Order: sequence, then structure tokens, then C-alpha cells
Amino acid sequence: MTTAGRPRRYTDDDVARWRRLLDEEGWTLRSLAEHVGVSDSTIKRRVGRRDVRTGPPEYDITPDEAVAEYEAAGSEEAAAKTFGVSRSVIRRRLYLAGLRDTDFHNR
Repeated sequence: MTTAGRPRRYTDDDVARWRRLLDEEGWTLRSLAEHVGVSDSTIKRRVGRRDVRTGPPEYDITPDEAVAEYEAAGSEEAAAKTFGVSRSVIRRRLYLAGLRDTDFHNR
């Protein structure tokens, strides 16, 4: 028996592997999509999850925490290393706290 329409490109095993990579191995949606060679929305649709973000990651660092660590560490780079984030994340929090005149992140 044959079926009409486009053949399924990805198997259930593929989708299960993608879920494991996202849930257990910490892959981002974007990195997985690039690895597979499809768009972010294709992965999101196939894994059937609405909780997978397609945009940039969110960090649970308040501006006050960033300021305190920046003052203790003495530099944006050192504060970023402490939190395990990029310097731009710290710079953005410092901007939100009023310590920077320019929002370098959203130019």
C-alpha cells in the first residue's frame, strides 16, 4: 500500500533523539536546528513543545546583582566569568541599572 503526499523525512527515533539533546544534553534549539540543517521552527514543531525558545537565552541575573559583582570583581569581564555569561549580558544589566550611558546590546 502506498500513501500519497510528501514522505516523512524524520523518524520518531530522530525526534526522540532531538528531545534528548534538548532536555538532557543542554543543546539550544538554534544549535540543534543548525546541526540537523532545518529551521528552529521545524525542530520546535516536530518535538511538539511550546516551551522551547527560539530567541536568545534569558538570564536570571538582576541589574542589582550585576552591579554588586561588577563592583566586587572590578570589571565587566570578571563579573561575566563569575556568572558564566558573556560580557554583553553584564553590560546590559549595568545599563539597566543606570551605570552605562549606552545600551551596547541593542544598537
